[in-house]
Amino acid sequence: MFKTDSSEISDKKITLGLWVATHKAQLKQVHVLLLAVLAMAMILFFFIELFNWAYHVPQTKRINEALLQSPINFGQNRQPNNIVIEKTYATVHDEQSVDVAVFVKNPNEKWAAEINYEMTIGGKTGVVEHVNLAPAQEKVLTKTAVATTAVSPSVQTNILDISWKLIKDLDALPKVSWEETDQKFNHINTDQIGAPQTTLEFNLSNKSVYGFKNVPVAVLLQDKNGVVVGIGQQTMAQIASLEKKPVIIRWPKEYGESLQTLIYVSPDILSSENIIR
Repeated sequence: MFKTDSSEISDKKITLGLWVATHKAQLKQVHVLLLAVLAMAMILFFFIELFNWAYHVPQTKRINEALLQSPINFGQNRQPNNIVIEKTYATVHDEQSVDVAVFVKNPNEKWAAEINYEMTIGGKTGVVEHVNLAPAQEKVLTKTAVATTAVSPSVQTNILDISWKLIKDLDALPKVSWEETDQKFNHINTDQIGAPQTTLEFNLSNKSVYGFKNVPVAVLLQDKNGVVVGIGQQTMAQIASLEKKPVIIRWPKEYGESLQTLIYVSPDILSSENIIR
């Protein structure tokens, strides 16, 4: 075992103490100098930050003012085209109301649109509603049993605002495919006012690999001259992939079986909450 010589340690302490005592003034100067350098560094940092703030605040203000004064420029090749309202139909529902169908289309091949809109029917404006349109997608917006005193009311669709989204990978969007089978008209004899007198029944099959929720199904009835005489709609709560479900549309008036039926299924393929994977 090694032992430390206590006298040697004492000598070292004495030597260190003498050195500190003889250099006390110099150590004090070094201490003051370090404090001065630290203070100067803090002051310099403060002025740098102050200059940075003073320079960027006016610049940010100018940018914000420019954005408010002029629309965002997408570029000539990227600017989305406006949503197209292709066709509008209004048919008599009963003596006091009408049914309305509006065909809207997103003409853009890569831009999806989230739209807020309202319909003005016979001079009365309804509530604000929302619809999503994928690139190149067409949808039928329907309103049934809208109260009005006009036999042929004016119908105007007002698009309030649009949010655009660039879809870079179009193949990532769900592909939709539907099949309608077993169509048949049923006539109901009743004297009750407003009770269904005609029903159209058919089976709707989802041929897609995805299922969907809140699926609007619109039906238009055309006569032999191509005139739309009836409009109906039903929203399916959900339909799974490869599932077949019955759809029943009801009207409070009698329609003949000679009418041509046009069926439009318009699922939302942009909102993940409406897609069953």
